Amino acid sequence: RVGEAAEALAEVGTEAPQSDPEQGRVLVTVEARPEVIAEVVRHLDAAGIGILDIGYRRPTLDDVFVALTGRAPVEQDAGPEDPSDGSGPDQPQDREAPYAGDGAGPHGEPTLPTDPGARETVNR
Repeated sequence: RVGEAAEALAEVGTEAPQSDPEQGRVLVTVEARPEVIAEVVRHLDAAGIGILDIGYRRPTLDDVFVALTGRAPVEQDAGPEDPSDGSGPDQPQDREAPYAGDGAGPHGEPTLPTDPGARETVNR
């Protein structure tokens, strides 16, 4: 009945539902609205599908990163915990200075370059 549940929830979601027949689970991405859980229950009830468990979770930072970039985040190795020569990543000489801009602000403060391809993201 997982396939039937996915079909019933297709019009509720903002994307096509993902189903896992082995786990008996359907994952559907929905808009963040207070009434969305009730709407999901109504659609499943109308299709004659019982619910064993239902949950709602907000996207993690990783979920948002993948959605925006299309790729998984890459974890970087922090380096040795206690290097014997004192040259570990916690030493100031090993860090690159952050970009400080060009100092061309109206009061001499740094200004950062703008990306003409940047766009504002608005959550629904």
